Amino acid sequence: MAITWMFASHTSLGTSTTKTQLNGGSDLNLPEVTRCIRSIIPVTDIDTPTAAQAVYPKIELESNDFTVNPYAVLGPIIGASLGANGANFGSLPERFPVGANCPGGAKLKVYGTALVANTSAPTAGVGIEISTDPAPNPRVKAAMGTITSTGTATGAVSGTAYTFTGGQRLIEAYGAIGATTVAAKESCNGYFKFESTEFNPNVPLHVPIQPMGSGLSLDAAGTASNIEFMSKMIRCSVDIGIKPALTRIQDYAVFGAVPGTAGYFVTGVLFI
Repeated sequence: MAITWMFASHTSLGTSTTKTQLNGGSDLNLPEVTRCIRSIIPVTDIDTPTAAQAVYPKIELESNDFTVNPYAVLGPIIGASLGANGANFGSLPERFPVGANCPGGAKLKVYGTALVANTSAPTAGVGIEISTDPAPNPRVKAAMGTITSTGTATGAVSGTAYTFTGGQRLIEAYGAIGATTVAAKESCNGYFKFESTEFNPNVPLHVPIQPMGSGLSLDAAGTASNIEFMSKMIRCSVDIGIKPALTRIQDYAVFGAVPGTAGYFVTGVLFI
């Protein structure tokens, strides 16, 4: 048995919300000895940030040679700042399980989409963990919600109505928030709520929101040059039965504090 990593190289996501194939627009050719994709680690970058813009990357896996989709997860968010002279703080890269068996020499397509358009194009890449042995656990499927405005009022904000098939158990739920216009002395906190009448048993599912703070620094002339929000993701492992024929889940962001200017939130789920 051997376990190693490959990389779908950083590729521009452009300045729109168009789905883009990573690895320079080319398929990733898996070695002949490959028998499964174990996990992935998405990474994102931007070299010229624009004021009041954050990066929200969606990462998807597809293949014509083996079954890996539906698989869509959130890459690291890069928080908003005042612009090119301000610092951007991105969330740490996350490792997501895949467990997709594949034939040797198969081709993997890796895509990235900026969920909010940026004036300066961000880039994304993905580390791919592969093994010469079949996956030890069931294949993981992944779905993401629709990016939604936080609004500017505390309380519950309705997000995505998930609908998917082929799942038997929900194994993870996560969510993240990000800012647009940044300002000092503002924060955001609360929790994400996932509701479904098809959870078996019918249990609540709440995921904490990583509190998002703000900071201010001045340049030598006393001009505000570095205000940023920290945008982070909290992932919660769960084990909840769902209906294979059709699963419907509604998510909400429930805010105890919210920025004065609306930002965005997005959630995701993993299931087997």
